[in-house]
Amino acid sequence: MAETKTFACKYSGCKNHHALTSTEIGTDVLSRARELIGVKSFEDPHAVFFGPGYTVTQIIGASHLALSTWDEDGEASFTVEVYKGSRPYRAIRFLMKQLDAETCQVTETRYYNNRKKVLERTLR
Repeated sequence: MAETKTFACKYSGCKNHHALTSTEIGTDVLSRARELIGVKSFEDPHAVFFGPGYTVTQIIGASHLALSTWDEDGEASFTVEVYKGSRPYRAIRFLMKQLDAETCQVTETRYYNNRKKVLERTLR
């Protein structure tokens, strides 16, 4: 069984108002994040605008990428599930820079041979 990793990231203190409210920027940023991770896409990103924030999703393999923003709170979240050999931290740091976030709380869950391991870290 292949090792998979799920990353749930919460970005706080985001100062790039335009990145938090523009679905066009969100779509571009998510596409670039996918490239940095090193996974193939099976469709173009799909964005849904819901007021002062948005959600952008993109199908990759048997999983997806998702970026959601909450402009009024200066927060965003990013989730992705990848297989061993992918480079998710490159994308996580890239998003942190694009959002101009103060911190990013990363919860990494690893699955291998019916075992689960959870790691948490904060990036600044």
